[in-house]
Amino acid sequence: MKSAKGFTLIELLVVMVIIALLVGLLMPALGSAKDYARTIECMSNLRQLGMAMIMYRSDNGGYYCPAAADSYWGGANLLRWHGERKSATYDHNKSQDYAFKPQNGMLFGYLAKRQLELLRCPNFYNYRKAGQIEWTSYWGTTDTAPESGAGAYGYNDTYIGGTHYVSGYDAASYQKPVRETDLCDPVNTIVFADTALAVQAGGQQYLTEYSFVQPPYYLGDDGMGRYVPQPMWGLATPSMHFRHSGGQRCNVLWGDDHVSSIRWGFTNPINIYGGNDLDYRIGWPGQPGNDFFKAY
Repeated sequence: MKSAKGFTLIELLVVMVIIALLVGLLMPALGSAKDYARTIECMSNLRQLGMAMIMYRSDNGGYYCPAAADSYWGGANLLRWHGERKSATYDHNKSQDYAFKPQNGMLFGYLAKRQLELLRCPNFYNYRKAGQIEWTSYWGTTDTAPESGAGAYGYNDTYIGGTHYVSGYDAASYQKPVRETDLCDPVNTIVFADTALAVQAGGQQYLTEYSFVQPPYYLGDDGMGRYVPQPMWGLATPSMHFRHSGGQRCNVLWGDDHVSSIRWGFTNPINIYGGNDLDYRIGWPGQPGNDFFKAY
């Protein structure tokens, strides 16, 4: 009679080692594929925001929508491009009044299915840490950001959604955005981008949503009534979040309505909120300057 022949222990171990090696070789590729898929989804979201803005401009004489029309000193501070809230003062018992609701946002009616909540960058949540401070957002989660509800995308409020470079930070500069024809170099002017804000609270670091994309330098009066970048004041708090391609790239919607990925350039390592921007990959592209943001 023939005896049944099985695997020896050595053969089994060899097979297991080979499988482990194959898994080890495939895992980085699978991780890269997932990151690429999330990047494509994010770029699609920005394209949808771009299409919504095109339709908004068509209905409003070519003007972009205001980024934060009532956020000037003394204003109600209830309106954003992505939503509206009932109260600018946080009350734990009325947290829903503090959160921005997208149904009242200026772009909401122009979005596919009118659901701004679908436009949320998937890679943002890979960078967030557990244990957020309790700011209850519209989505029923906890968040440290008063700007929750923008899907971790920010709008160029300094030069596009506002005209701070014309009249500083008065009420008119918040209420009057630019027109499409005002952009002198739309191909290289940021309109929307991946954003986030790094903050420190209670001795811990947090990553939060932020609905504006800030240029590197604040604007100040040059003595002739023009508001220009002021490098001598130091770098502002960055909000462009380089969360794609291993923290090297940030997705951007440009003034000519195309979407692309832009490479990391520099940062302000510790911002005014005590957040570590370098660790969270928050910064700006290129070299120090407001060139990627300027409308004129």
